[in-house]
Parts: sequence; C-alpha cells; structure tokens
Amino acid sequence: MAHSVRAWVLDFQGSPLEAEASIKRALELDPNNAVAHAFYAEILIDQGPNNALRAAEESKVAQELAPGSLITHRARGYVLEATANYEEAVREYQAAIAINANIPDLHLQLGINYSALGIHDQAVQEFSNANALNPADPMPDYLSSRTYATVGEFAKARQYAETAVKDEPTNPRYRGNLGVMYFRTALFEQAVKELSLAVQGGLADTGARVEPIELTPNSPRIAEIYFTYALALSKIGRCGEVLQLAQLVQTRIPDDEISVANVNEAVSACGESLNAISSPLPAAITETPLAGSTGSPGVTPTP
Repeated sequence: MAHSVRAWVLDFQGSPLEAEASIKRALELDPNNAVAHAFYAEILIDQGPNNALRAAEESKVAQELAPGSLITHRARGYVLEATANYEEAVREYQAAIAINANIPDLHLQLGINYSALGIHDQAVQEFSNANALNPADPMPDYLSSRTYATVGEFAKARQYAETAVKDEPTNPRYRGNLGVMYFRTALFEQAVKELSLAVQGGLADTGARVEPIELTPNSPRIAEIYFTYALALSKIGRCGEVLQLAQLVQTRIPDDEISVANVNEAVSACGESLNAISSPLPAAITETPLAGSTGSPGVTPTP
C-alpha cells in the first residue's frame, strides 16, 4: 500500500516514470491489491491516450477485486472520462459519491462529465457541492464560469470568474478567463487589464505577481485568452498592440481557424489606423513566457 500511494503521489507531481516503477513494485508485492490496480489505471491514463486499453484493463481488474470500493469506482470513472464515455463515467462517479459524499474532487469530476454531456444545470450543482466542501479552491468557480459561458450566460460566468481570481490571484489562466468574461459583457477596459496580466504578466492591484501564460498549439482556452485580448484592445483603440498580437497568433497557431479569424476581426476593426504602424513585437510577448452568445462581440467564442 505504501508503494501504491507513493506512486499515486508521484503521478500527481508529474513524475510518470517514477510513478509507474513504484506501482509495479506494489503489484509485485501484492498482485491482488485492488487499490494498486486502480492507481495504475489512473497513472496509465495520465501518461497519454496510447495507454487507454491497458488502463481500462487495470480499472476492470480493480473493480473485480473490490467492486464496492470508492477508489475503484473513481479509477474506472477516470478511465471512462478520458476515453469520452461520459455517461458511464457519470455512473461510476455517482457510485463513488454514494460511498463518501464529502470528497470535493469527486463532485468536480462528476460535474465535468455532466458538462461534457450538455447537462449544465447538474454540472453547476456539482461544482457548487465541491465548492461547499472546499471554499478556498478556485477550480469549482472557474468550472462554473466556463459552464455558464458555454450557454451564453456571461454575467453569471463573470461572477464566478471573479471569485476564482480572488481565490488564486496569481493564476494567469483565471485572470485570462475573467478578462474573457469582462469582454463578453462589454466591459472592455476591465477586460484589457485582466487579459494583459494573463498574456504579458505583471503586478495586479493587490500586489500579486502574475506570470504570463504561453500561447501553444492545441490549447483552446489559452488561445481564447490571446484572441480576446486582441479584440478587447481593438475596442479601446490600442491598434498597434492588436497588430502585434495578430502576428503572434498567426505565427504560433496558424492552423487554429477560430483564433486566426478573431484576430483578423480585431485588425479589421482597427482599420486604416494600422497602416502607419510597423513597430516590432514587444519582448514580453515575443520571448517565451514563464507560464490553464448570441450577439456577443468577436467572431466565434470557443466552447
């Protein structure tokens, strides 16, 4: 059991090879340990999609050994969620919660799967349950914000985004999400302020230092922060910065059609005022950062 728990912790700390070595040692010592098989399933999923079949096998073995265990239900739900079997994942997380309803992460995962199924009211309820159990955690508020944004309720999304930032003011992803919600509710000056902290970093009004978040391919939430920043800047006439962001997006993620369309929209909104601008990109953007509705502005918001 010590090797099993150590492996689980190593996995959370981002040390997959060490985690796998430790879990294999646990299974050498006790091949019929359900907890070890359950943790191994989660470790395999975290290593990447190529391990999905092996993870599924481990999660099934765990349930055969301990069908009434919270840990085996959780691991099976984790595997099902990672393989987009959301309805089955919901049932597994519900079973785990029926055993112990006081674990915030179980409610978060159940809410995420409800959201994936488009059951948004139940998703928000589960995020609320998680928040009640651990009010200091910003994740339930962040996920509630994203859920309300998905259905176009941006005022509610903004409220939850504000709470997430209060809980963790140094997190650029939460700052960026708040900036997006400010933009979607036409509070453009506030949007620029938060989005600038996310994209370029700096000191917040509270004195919290925010490190910039890097724009990378296949990160739609981060891309949304960058193209919304360009759109917000265009709304307040800071067109030189719009051009710089547009160039950055087109260079870093040229195949992201939504992001490119939105920065092009921002450039078009600035119009002829950009013709005379030819300044280089600022170092805060070009250098590698230290680095998560109908009628609304922009082209196409990401879900």
